[in-house]
Amino acid sequence: MVKIRVFAPKERQNELAGLMEIQASYDGFVVGQAQPTHVEEIKRQFPVEDMSYLVSINLKNKILDTSKPRLTIKGSILEHPAYTHTKKMKMGPHHYITQFIGPVKHLVK
Repeated sequence: MVKIRVFAPKERQNELAGLMEIQASYDGFVVGQAQPTHVEEIKRQFPVEDMSYLVSINLKNKILDTSKPRLTIKGSILEHPAYTHTKKMKMGPHHYITQFIGPVKHLVK
């Protein structure tokens, strides 16, 4: 699957439903994933930005692939494969890395 942003007006975004998995919808574009063959088909109708480079976080000596699932079907949390060589962390406060998938949506009241 390829992570993409498709620039499509709200009224035409329903045309993409069969071609990609839409993860977030905005007024002027959608963010999601599609098979490479479907990406080519989408490109014939809409401008497309490949966002695949956003699935990794580059640290000093390691690249974290954030596309790897961290939750099981039952909801158990899995350790990220990038940390299999490290010791388990002790209980208590820690630092966390957060990655946002798309722009922040404003809450409409």
